[in-house]
Amino acid sequence: MLAQEAEAEAARAEGRPEPTFAPLLRPRAADDAAAAAAAEEETLPAAQQKSWRERLEKVAEAERPAEEEAMRAELRVKREMAKQLDALESERKARRDQGGQTLGDRVSSWFGR
Repeated sequence: MLAQEAEAEAARAEGRPEPTFAPLLRPRAADDAAAAAAAEEETLPAAQQKSWRERLEKVAEAERPAEEEAMRAELRVKREMAKQLDALESERKARRDQGGQTLGDRVSSWFGR
């Protein structure tokens, strides 16, 4: 670590660009993220995989990893939102079955929710 800092200092002093060094430890979060990304791609329907590929082809090569990560994040958010909505609906159904329906539940039911 000290040798890397000394090398960076020498490069700055000589006017050269600073060297970049590989991380000493590989973060586990990166491994987990890579595994999650692979799992997400496997569960995508063929039509959605095709649309992702088409969307990525339109993006510049340098921006593709960022765009792909943004699409994965968007997918994770949609899935999480679906889970939350399912949980909310099951709570409403349980209250309705027990006879403890709230005013919000009743109003929501008027609009088909």
